Formats: sequence, C-alpha cells, structure tokens
Amino acid sequence: MPLDSTVDHERRRVHVKGTDPITTTTVLESLEHQAAIGAWRYAALVDLSEATWIPAAAELRQFLGQIQRLSKQHGVRGPVAFAVAGNGALFGMIRMYGILAEMETSNPITVEVFPTATEAAAWLDAL
Repeated sequence: MPLDSTVDHERRRVHVKGTDPITTTTVLESLEHQAAIGAWRYAALVDLSEATWIPAAAELRQFLGQIQRLSKQHGVRGPVAFAVAGNGALFGMIRMYGILAEMETSNPITVEVFPTATEAAAWLDAL
C-alpha cells in the first residue's frame, strides 16, 4: 500500500510510511482512514523519504479541502511532521502545503517538514 499507517493510541501518534505509487486518491483515502479510526487529532509523522511523488499545487489545495471537511466532523487536525529525504522538489511542495495550511484554512494546521524521520519525530515529541 502506498501510504501504510500505524497508530499508537497510547502516544496519540500516527505514523504513515509512503512508497510509490502515491496518488491524490491514496492521500485522500489515508486522511479518511485516520479520521475513521479515531486518530484525527493525533500527531502524525508522514515519512515520504522513499517516495518520488511530487504533488501539484492543485492537489495540495484538494488535500486541504478534505482536511477542512474532516475537521468540521472530527475537530482540529493534529500536528503533522513530514520527513522528506533527498527529494528537493517534494520538500518544497510540502513547505508550500504548510504555508497554505496556515493561510488558507479556517482551522490552521500545524505542518513542518524535515529531512529525516528522526528529526520529524523529535519535533513532534517536543510539542
């Protein structure tokens, strides 16, 4: 599965490991899954270090629209830390996603991007 999730309910943490092929549909399904299992408000570490996928700006806005819809039902989305190793274009798109999440949503989402999963996890641990 392109976006494989594990949930630690005790720590209130979701870990998503992304591998190719990632599509708009798989991202939207992953968001739906997180809400359906009661982990919408949990912190999420999304490890895309093995992915070559580069989302378009229109896709980012589609994801944010889905997040807004789900947030109306399930509450504010938990903070999200992305790990993106060695893929400068993806790193940049995730940074754009974080900026859009702050500026263009009625319930701002806390998003950060890091070069490694270790750094992403450390950021989430410090929150």
